[in-house]
Amino acid sequence: SLEELQNLAPGSNDPAAIAVDLVIYRTPELRRRAIDSLVAAWDAHPEDPRPAWASIEQLRILASESKGGAARAALLEALTRSESLLGGPSDVRAAIVTAWTSQQLALSAEDSDWALVADDFVRAIKGSPHDPALSVGLADAARRLGDVELETSALIDALQKDDQRRLDPLVQFPSARRAELERRLERLVQSSS
Repeated sequence: SLEELQNLAPGSNDPAAIAVDLVIYRTPELRRRAIDSLVAAWDAHPEDPRPAWASIEQLRILASESKGGAARAALLEALTRSESLLGGPSDVRAAIVTAWTSQQLALSAEDSDWALVADDFVRAIKGSPHDPALSVGLADAARRLGDVELETSALIDALQKDDQRRLDPLVQFPSARRAELERRLERLVQSSS
């Protein structure tokens, strides 16, 4: 509305400044309303997974757009909702989303239980055993735990899985990322020798 526009980027007629203010101040509120609508649709039709997944994705986006407690609350809600789908028809997807959301939540808090994050990645890897990114996620959780053995084995696993994708280089790790993971593994091996 005109009144809302006048409250955005006060004193500025710059369309870019107004657009930035609109995104910053309105997007989380609109996203929250959309999430609430999706959750209501999920509750009304629990057999339809589309609103469930859309609400979880929107909660994760809301968390990335928010800060502090609001971000953690959105992540916790997304995690709780993805965990509720474990054991159902979308179990593999739920395990993968739960692992990544668990990691995102742990990174946003100071007193995180990285063992739970590692367990989430182990479950996701069982469901999707050919995804090297999940093994890197496990390696990252193991690093936070201080478990050098688990980190080493997860990195080896990730690099081997990435090697198996050599027939389709577009899905492999970019060369810089692969080199970074290889250096990390080399440092781990040297430090444990």
